[in-house]
Amino acid sequence: MNDKAGDERSGAGVDPKNRQNDARENDFRANADVPSVVHEMNNQLAVIDGNLHLAKKWAGSEDRIIRVLSEAEAASEEIKGLLTQFRSAAMDGRKPKGR
Repeated sequence: MNDKAGDERSGAGVDPKNRQNDARENDFRANADVPSVVHEMNNQLAVIDGNLHLAKKWAGSEDRIIRVLSEAEAASEEIKGLLTQFRSAAMDGRKPKGR
C-alpha cells in the first residue's frame, strides 16, 4: 500500500504522471530535429498559401468564395505563428504562450 505522507517525507511525492510527461518531453527534445520538422511544415504551408492565393484570383468577384479562402489564409497565418512558438518551446523546454 502507498503511504502518501511517507512518500512526501521521502521526496517521492511527485505525481508519477508528471514524471512520465517530463520524461517524454525530455526524450522529444533530445531526439527530435524540431527545426527541420518546423521548416518542412512551413514549406507545406507555403504551398497551401500559394494555392489559396491562386484560388482567390480565379474566384474573381465571388464574395462568398473569397471570404472562405480568406479565412483559410488567416488560419494558415495562425499556424505559422504556432509553429514558431512550438519550435521555441521544444528547443528550450517552455510551453507555447496561451496554449
